[in-house]
Amino acid sequence: MVMVSTKMSKFSSSLSFFLLLLTILSFSTPKSNAISSIDSLQSECLTVPASEFVGSLRDTIDTIQKVTSVVSNVGNFLGNFRLTNAINDCLDLLDFSADVLDWSLSASKPNTKGKDNSTGDLGSDLKTWISAALANQETCIDGFEGTNSNVKTLVAGSLGQITSLVQDLLTMVHTPPKPNSIGRAKTEHKFPSWFKYQDQKLLQVKGNITADAIVAKDGTGNYTKIEDAIAAAPDNSLRRFVIYVKRGVYKEYVEIKKNKWNVVMIGDGMDVTVITGNRSVIDNYTTFRSATFAVSGRGFIARDITFENTAGPQKHQAVALRSDSDLSVFYRCAIKGYQDTLYTHTMRQFYRECRIFGTVDFIFGDATAVFQNCQILAKTGLPNQKNTITAHGRKDPNEPTGFSFQFCNFTGDSDLLPFKNSTETYLGRPWKLYSRTVILQSYMSDVIRPRGWLEWNETFALDTLYYGEFGNYGPGSGPGRRVNWPGYHAFNDSAQASNYTVTQAERQQKFRKRVAIAVVSSLVLLLLVAAGVFAIVYNNKSNHSSEKAAPQAQAQKQPPTKEISHVEKVIKAVCNGTSYKDICHSTLEKAATKNPSLAQPKEILKSIIAATDDEVENAFSKASAFKFDKPEEKAAFEDCKKLIDDANEELKSSLAHADGDIKKLNTKAPDLKNWLSAVMSYQQTCIDGFPEGKMKSDMQQAFNATKKLTSNSLAMVTEFSSVLSSFLEGTTRHLLEDESSTPSIAVDGLPKWMSNEDRRVLKGADTEKPTPNVTVAKDGSGNFPTISAALAAMPAKYTGRYVIYVKQGVYDETVTVDKKKENVTMYGDGSQKTIVTGSKNFVDGVRTFQTATFVALGEGFLAKAMGFRNTAGPEKHQAVAVRVQADRSIFLNCRFEGYQDTLYVQTHRQFYRSCVISGTVDFIFGDAAAIFQNCLIIVRKPLENQKNIVTAQGRIDKFESTGIVLQNCKIQPDDALVPAKTTIKSYLGRPWKEYSRTIIMESTIDDLIHPDGFLPWEGDFALKTLYYAEFNNKGLGAKTTARVKWPGYKVIDKQEALKYTVGTFLQGDWISATGSPVKVGLFT
Repeated sequence: MVMVSTKMSKFSSSLSFFLLLLTILSFSTPKSNAISSIDSLQSECLTVPASEFVGSLRDTIDTIQKVTSVVSNVGNFLGNFRLTNAINDCLDLLDFSADVLDWSLSASKPNTKGKDNSTGDLGSDLKTWISAALANQETCIDGFEGTNSNVKTLVAGSLGQITSLVQDLLTMVHTPPKPNSIGRAKTEHKFPSWFKYQDQKLLQVKGNITADAIVAKDGTGNYTKIEDAIAAAPDNSLRRFVIYVKRGVYKEYVEIKKNKWNVVMIGDGMDVTVITGNRSVIDNYTTFRSATFAVSGRGFIARDITFENTAGPQKHQAVALRSDSDLSVFYRCAIKGYQDTLYTHTMRQFYRECRIFGTVDFIFGDATAVFQNCQILAKTGLPNQKNTITAHGRKDPNEPTGFSFQFCNFTGDSDLLPFKNSTETYLGRPWKLYSRTVILQSYMSDVIRPRGWLEWNETFALDTLYYGEFGNYGPGSGPGRRVNWPGYHAFNDSAQASNYTVTQAERQQKFRKRVAIAVVSSLVLLLLVAAGVFAIVYNNKSNHSSEKAAPQAQAQKQPPTKEISHVEKVIKAVCNGTSYKDICHSTLEKAATKNPSLAQPKEILKSIIAATDDEVENAFSKASAFKFDKPEEKAAFEDCKKLIDDANEELKSSLAHADGDIKKLNTKAPDLKNWLSAVMSYQQTCIDGFPEGKMKSDMQQAFNATKKLTSNSLAMVTEFSSVLSSFLEGTTRHLLEDESSTPSIAVDGLPKWMSNEDRRVLKGADTEKPTPNVTVAKDGSGNFPTISAALAAMPAKYTGRYVIYVKQGVYDETVTVDKKKENVTMYGDGSQKTIVTGSKNFVDGVRTFQTATFVALGEGFLAKAMGFRNTAGPEKHQAVAVRVQADRSIFLNCRFEGYQDTLYVQTHRQFYRSCVISGTVDFIFGDAAAIFQNCLIIVRKPLENQKNIVTAQGRIDKFESTGIVLQNCKIQPDDALVPAKTTIKSYLGRPWKEYSRTIIMESTIDDLIHPDGFLPWEGDFALKTLYYAEFNNKGLGAKTTARVKWPGYKVIDKQEALKYTVGTFLQGDWISATGSPVKVGLFT
């Protein structure tokens, strides 16, 4: 309860801020700005302008048509039955993808009804249809498993274009909002809201029914074959076409194609009307084509029928029923088979009172499917084979798909029960990276193993899947014994569980209708705008609609006094949240004279960032006029030139991101805060490079205004996004979309998907050698003898990953991966075999910034199995082994060796996994947002009378998004320190800058660490403003009872610790997307 009230308090505070703006502004809605219902619907559904979305849809459809031609030509040269099946699948799937995107195109245009495909919930419709198009490409490729690899490669290359475009389309559609859930999870048994009342009556009617066609094996109907009856159904019909299938076993392969809409098929009972077949993968059919019964036409309904595949377990994949039918319902049906029995391929599907039988992955696919009151019956499979009930195939985090089971019965069929102890049966396993399955209020017999769920392949998808359970019972419900995966959730709150019920979907639909209706009311619209969307609009014209218009020339001369007055009030409200209010007021008031529309938050943000950019150039111009007499001052100013260039570049990136729809700020905020934090760091690094004295003070003064403006820019991004985030947190979760205890990763914050080769580099063992672009070898066996030469040869423009393999050897060189060299992957033969070494240091007259042996500046840098050293020794003081400025950089299985200032995590987002870092004083320091996971931190022996300090984080401003996090690491002494560890004091960190932030959690801390834990920098500097925290550490040095009593030191709880996990602190999907091993949440 405390946690909830805290969250509400934050929300109320943020909401009050914008309601204040609403109060002090006089709003009106001019007729020229009236929003039509279709415009408001598009505005709510899309993250981009409708014209951009429509253009992207057209481009994607055009690409599909081109790829279809390529795939069709491939098929003309094949005589292989298996390959021909795979090609035919692809052609059908491509055709269906073009159709569903055409539905999306039609639904997105004004004054259309989406060819009557829409449910009235356009956001959900678009997400569903586009997700289906994504799944179709994946199914096409899957069909080539075990066939000619050249053909698969050719087809996959063509389909890759479509996949990328479709994934982009998914990011352009908002996730549907969810109103607050209240009360317990609903226990009534309901159909989906899109399932019309007259259709429900059709399912529940007893006795004779009026059919459009009757199928009977004995000739007493219109047809003897189901296929013939389906052929008689009209194309694209909006009316129900009812087919009554009399009792009998129908040995035929039935396909209801995409143009056969609203077909209803009713049998005499699931035990007596049976459609059966025996196609299988072993018999050279694709899984997709093996289905006995396949339906693609939208709105399909089935009642009282059995769909069966009798191929048996020895034939492996053999589908009984495959459905791509959007808004389809299966009622009182049996679906029988072994492996891959029910293929819920795509779209929205509902199963009620059905029986589903199988062994391996027998409910699988990438649909949004709800199973209610169903019996799930595991069977006996092949010897030593494990049973897995579900294998959901969600590929992309933006897909709305998943499985939900409610009020179901999970048990074994009669053939399994005698062998239930020897046959392992699990609820599911992750077929694709973002697999999602939730089981609610269901009975589980002892057939289900206590751990519940099974891995697909080692750790694949365990961080990214979403498996949830709530209110289940029975001996197989395994309370307290389930898997301990990051993606597994045991719901404690019925409100959480209700998000995955049919009732919740219905609530969402009603909520969206209410929002659409509310658009008509300007008052409600304005309240929504003020509370959550920040589109604070002022238009003074309508207030004077009854007044006589003044002459144009006079209007131009007279300032709009009322508008300026309102703008002034907005400026005052906005600046109250900043640290430097005076410069905030003066900057925005000056901007307001040039831009009367400054009352809009987007314009405010743009103005403050633009002013910062201008001031950086102004400050540098002032500094350039200074007379630098000493060599060290001249050298420091040369560093400043580079740093200020970087600052200008990142301010322009920030400005470009601020110039967009303010409603997207919540997704853009991590990038904006990342770049603006880097700008703050660049300025400070410039100043820090000067020796103490007058020149350093002059430089500090020159950049004083810049520092304040950067801080204010960060404050505004933080405040605006915080309000939007709080509002969305209460209103925008939707069916099967609540994935973890950490926030969803913003689409705009994700990197491009990396190649399979690059994923293999990161996931594989050190011995794996992917094909590099170039090889570096000291013995001359590679393309280059030095790493620098290899980097210099990299093309100026290169698409994708540029891979450099550095063979075993000690490379005594200073290496810089400059900013233009993005997406470089560098891997060696091992962190103690491939070593880059140097010895630059502060005592020899080199500034700390320039002492680094290896410097990574280019975004997306990846290093694996490399060693980096600075051998200057402790007596040479600051001597950096590696300096990292590269955003979204990853170091895996690397080693950093030095003494003072070993690893300079200078700026941006950085991730270190399974690395070794050794040193003495401040040997992990800088102002990046850096997480170290599963790393070994080795504290070495320092100079006499010197203390050891592991971290020195350099956060300058309280609004920066930076900090150092050590998670699941081990902090231990070097062998040389062990004998002296009781006399040499060692600490976890000290505050280099005023808002220093360091979190150490779930780590093992040896007894070398002093009981105080942390050390002051000087006097009481930063002790009130720093943020040092510990959570769930262990070891002799982990006791917190004797820790420092500073105001800024905290022992935090789990909820607070979650803020500093990879998913939240680094917006870490860019890490998991590379295939790098990563824990997105907490380990405990």
